[in-house]
Amino acid sequence: AVVHVWTCQMTVPRYSQPPMRLTPASTPLGAPIALLKSWDLRALALACGYIVIYALVDWLSNVKPLLSLGITPWNPQAGFALAFLLVFGPRWMPVTVVAAVASDVLMRGTSITSPAALSASLWIASAYALLAGILRRWQLAEPIPTAIGAARFAGMSVVGTLVMAHLIP
Repeated sequence: AVVHVWTCQMTVPRYSQPPMRLTPASTPLGAPIALLKSWDLRALALACGYIVIYALVDWLSNVKPLLSLGITPWNPQAGFALAFLLVFGPRWMPVTVVAAVASDVLMRGTSITSPAALSASLWIASAYALLAGILRRWQLAEPIPTAIGAARFAGMSVVGTLVMAHLIP
C-alpha cells in the first residue's frame, strides 16, 4: 500500500506589513489617491489609528509649554513616529506627514494650507523615514541582540535627531 502524505504550507503575512500596492499616477496629486485606493481595510484602519494616536500623544505632551511659543521640553510623538516607521516601514511616510499636519492643525491652530507647516511635516516624516530605512537595513528594527547593534542604533538615532534639529545640513 502506498500512503501519500499531503502537506499544506500556508504563508501568513506579517501584521507589520499590510499589503500596499502602488499604482502609477499621471499627476502629482494622483499618487496619494492611487495609494489610498490600493489599501485594504486593515491598512486604512492602521493609518487612521496612527494619526489619532499621534495627535493624542502630541496633545498629552503639551501639558506645560514653555513661554508663549508653545514649546515643550519633550517630544514623544517623534519617538512614536520613528517606532511606527521602524515597525511598518518607510513606505508609510505619507501617513506620518498627514499625522504631523493634522496634529499641527488640531493642537496649534495652524492653517492646513500653511507652507511652513506642510514643509515642516514633510521634513519630519522624510528624516524619520530615512532613519527607519537605515535602521531596518542594518536589521535594527527588531530586538537588538548585540552591543554593537545597540551602539549603531543609538548613534543613528543621535545623527537623526541632529538632522531633524538642522544641526547637520
